[in-house]
Amino acid sequence: MELPESFAVALPDADASGPIAARLDQRASLVLDHASGRPWIRARLRADPVVVSDSGATRLVLIGPTSATQRDLVSLTGLGRDVAGIIERVHRFHGNFAMYLSVDGRTVACGTVSQNRRLFHSTVNGVTLIGDRADVLAQLGERTISPVAVGMRLLPNLPHPHNDFAMWDEVHPVAGGAYIDVDSGGTRTSTRTWWTRPAPELSRDEGAGLLRDALDSALAARTGSGVAVSADLSGGLDSTPVCYFASQGPSGVLARTFYTDDPGGREDLHWAERALVAMPGVTEHEIISVDSLPDFYGGLEDLHLGLDEPSQTFMAAPRLLAMVAGDVERGVGIHFTGIGGDHLFRSVAAWDHDLARSKPMTAWRRARTEARANRVSFRTTLRQLTDRQDYATWLRTALRDASQRSDTIAPPGLSDWGAPLAFPAWMTDDAVDAVIARMIELASDASSLSSSVAEHFDLYTMHEAGRVARGMSYLGQPDDVLFDSPLIDDHVIEAVFAVRYDERDTPMEWKPLMKEAMRGLLPDDYLHRATKVGGGPQAVRGYAKHYPTLAAIWEESGVLDQGLIDRQALVEASRPNDTRIPSPMVITLTNLALFLRDVHHSPVPQSSEEAR
Repeated sequence: MELPESFAVALPDADASGPIAARLDQRASLVLDHASGRPWIRARLRADPVVVSDSGATRLVLIGPTSATQRDLVSLTGLGRDVAGIIERVHRFHGNFAMYLSVDGRTVACGTVSQNRRLFHSTVNGVTLIGDRADVLAQLGERTISPVAVGMRLLPNLPHPHNDFAMWDEVHPVAGGAYIDVDSGGTRTSTRTWWTRPAPELSRDEGAGLLRDALDSALAARTGSGVAVSADLSGGLDSTPVCYFASQGPSGVLARTFYTDDPGGREDLHWAERALVAMPGVTEHEIISVDSLPDFYGGLEDLHLGLDEPSQTFMAAPRLLAMVAGDVERGVGIHFTGIGGDHLFRSVAAWDHDLARSKPMTAWRRARTEARANRVSFRTTLRQLTDRQDYATWLRTALRDASQRSDTIAPPGLSDWGAPLAFPAWMTDDAVDAVIARMIELASDASSLSSSVAEHFDLYTMHEAGRVARGMSYLGQPDDVLFDSPLIDDHVIEAVFAVRYDERDTPMEWKPLMKEAMRGLLPDDYLHRATKVGGGPQAVRGYAKHYPTLAAIWEESGVLDQGLIDRQALVEASRPNDTRIPSPMVITLTNLALFLRDVHHSPVPQSSEEAR
């Protein structure tokens, strides 16, 4: 059995687990059993730390960076059968980890709120397995890739719950903030919510203190052991605070800043150097031209990541792997990123929809500031602010109207529970009809992530951030480097979510909550930063240069042979343009094609439709 570089599987306390465990033993580096002696945990851990308490009737394992010690876990196992109590206390620890519990024959597990530590379950040999990779469970159960999932993944912004489905039939996700409980026979399974988001009630000053403490604790949980660490230092208000707190660790931090010779391409370096004066713990500051990295859209020809879903990680991987190579040369064990910052600290239109109930004039001013910039009319703004349609109504309407075709993605309106749906112009009519029909069927009993538009959107956005970070976390595993994103730790998310929407961000200032959190720690002149430079020119050049390779990847993946795509329409829509970055539809297609190409090179079964 061919298995990935890192995985974890929890087996029920049942006789049927024995043969399954035997298939995993050949690659497992962590082998733990239930109190009965039957197999419980089979995992291969490369970069991830692990804390274990595996004696007695109650056994507990945390996989991933955590402030918990073995003594802490031994103390928690003294709670015996109190599963909810154990989970509540485990959540008090800082870090980014999954929990696995064996108690009285039951097998219990939970991941993180953001789904950075995502879990799945599936029935194999008549019993329910829990794992952190959908492809491993699919391989154990000989599951096939779902043609419907493939079709849906051609859409750049899938709504909840469609964005949550695994790519294989009969492999099911465990929701962020929930835990799964499997009985001793492995046949009865239940899921329960363990996490409740805090109400947005705090002022910016109050929330900034919580955020500062949460970030400090998040980085301390990772650096306290003295492991060598590196950090992105773009000069932005995401990576820079992470780098600052990483520099407080006992081994300091290696900081990296990249620059380009495009207009504005040295702006990040300018701001990074301003911030560095407050970071004496930076042991070295590497300044690197992006010309030394693979181009945008370059380096994909022989890329095989083995992820378990399409991900933005594929397109970024050649550049990120170059960074990992630098970490390996320096003996770095953890590489910190600022992923999640834009998701947490930049407002979305839905915030103003919620504000309209408690602070109507504040909501109106904020909404009109954004509306004028986007040429949205007065009447449309008012209509959206006063729209009180519930999630089920919005989803039905969005699916009913989803047959429109586009090469762009419209921003969500004030009352939208998700980004407006749009199918690529090059998707066939039959494929669009089939996908819409299946999405309507899957949405028949769907419920929102929260009762309000803003709170739902917050959680949806954090799940998206967690999935990006999760994909990237696998990049360093073969080289024992943990590619880590502390901004989406549960406690950091809670600190941010507790702040009132009108104080968390404003249309007039760049990430004011993070600025307030870092006031007195980073220089005042650095905290005046109000912009961030993108990589548009590099994207345009790279896409034009590597377009033939991308087209070959689409062909090699088999996605063009499934009746989903009109080839000629795709060719016409995807041609490089000297003045425009590639369509997000094309990027989504490429991520899907790279995933499917990897599946072709793996032993995980394909569907009959895909294999043809």
